[in-house]
Amino acid sequence: MNHCTKLGWLAIGALALGLNFWFVPAQAAPPITNINLNQAGWSLGFGFLGAGFPYQGASSWNRFIPLFNYSTPGFYIHGLSIGWHLDESGPLHVDVVAEPETLHYNAGFSPRFHGLSTRLASAMGGLALVYRRGFLGIRASALTDLLSRSDGQKIRAMLFAHMASGGWFFDPRAGVEWESASFVDYYFGIPGYEASPLHPAYAPGSTLNTLLEFLVGRQLGSHFTAMGGLEEEFYGAGIRASPLVNRSSSLSYVVGLYFRFR
Repeated sequence: MNHCTKLGWLAIGALALGLNFWFVPAQAAPPITNINLNQAGWSLGFGFLGAGFPYQGASSWNRFIPLFNYSTPGFYIHGLSIGWHLDESGPLHVDVVAEPETLHYNAGFSPRFHGLSTRLASAMGGLALVYRRGFLGIRASALTDLLSRSDGQKIRAMLFAHMASGGWFFDPRAGVEWESASFVDYYFGIPGYEASPLHPAYAPGSTLNTLLEFLVGRQLGSHFTAMGGLEEEFYGAGIRASPLVNRSSSLSYVVGLYFRFR
């Protein structure tokens, strides 16, 4: 890949990540929106995302979102995940990846957040290892806060399968996500100087969440693909114990329609 081509992919990736920040819900960007159609060429679409929140006083949040799917030997956009392949030799791939971290809140989010400082959205980036044999695989990623909002890190490991038959595809996934103490503290902690009877001081450590996902799709002719997915995220102890949280898990869903350009 020459220098100009690399700059072109960088510009496309930056644009896609920016659009993700604009359209994707401010409270959550569940991994279920990272969708690989396993098709050549560009696929662009429109979807509807319902994201479950851990925060008290917040009902599930719904929004229309853009959908992207593009793959080349050096670059890809899968839903909200953008990656550059460093090594594609054999069944093990090494990628540089970026994705939005859109968790945030402000004092107007609900009465429980009055008196708390605004927590800002950010962007996460790092490395991903993908190993695939046949229809089974594992994806492990290590991400850090690129904008130093939380100065936190995430490590995610997901088992996945891709099964296709008769124009249908099915992608079950299961995995865990470790979140560092600084990440959890930024979005779910309460410093002493912001504590009140409504939200007492809370300084969490790192936590481990569990993810269960299922995607299903159907090709509609040569250009269109319809898809839908569900994700249940079970929060670790560091999040569940936060005075800002009133649930142990949340359910998110996404439905959408892609158009593939030949």
